[in-house]
Amino acid sequence: IGYLPGYSSLVPRRILHPMDRKHRLVLLAFTALVAVTSWSCTSSRVSPDPGRAPTYATPLYSVSAASERNAWAVGRHGDDTSLLHWDGTRWSRVTSPNLGSDFNELDGVSVVSSTDVWAVGDADYSSRTLILHWDGTRWSRFTSPNPGSVFNGLTGVSAVSPTDVWAVGGESTAPGPGPYIRSRTLILHWDGSTWSQVISPNP
Repeated sequence: IGYLPGYSSLVPRRILHPMDRKHRLVLLAFTALVAVTSWSCTSSRVSPDPGRAPTYATPLYSVSAASERNAWAVGRHGDDTSLLHWDGTRWSRVTSPNLGSDFNELDGVSVVSSTDVWAVGDADYSSRTLILHWDGTRWSRFTSPNPGSVFNGLTGVSAVSPTDVWAVGGESTAPGPGPYIRSRTLILHWDGSTWSQVISPNP
């Protein structure tokens, strides 16, 4: 059914009652993500990403839903970011910014409201963090820290409010043995005006 290593801001930390509204939203978002990913990996005729030949990789990595009629899924389409929106009836692809022309990817998304959505990932083969924001009309790219000289990437985001958003990932300033990279934890915080790095432990 495709590649689904996703990070969802709505994954519950407790067992929810089958009739719980939030539980239904999680099931809706996950079911839709599975369907969209299956389509994009099998047929360009039914995929929301028909712009390129089906040989391009089109994985989705994360999904977040604010309601039954407002959900976002993020990932990659070839070398570009991919953003899909669910309006209660169908998924559609929404134009999204890139940072450079090489390997732009979104790995996490968090919905605050219909006019406040954050998506995070990396660009230029994981050398720079990538943060995008939806204001209800369009997606915009926000400046974000890149403390590592070798690697910088974000894999998840959680938005508590318009002035309190957290993003996590990793960074590195030194290559490891062979093809590996000695990475450190990376935590960024949005205070309503600026993204800044917050010092985090490295066990």
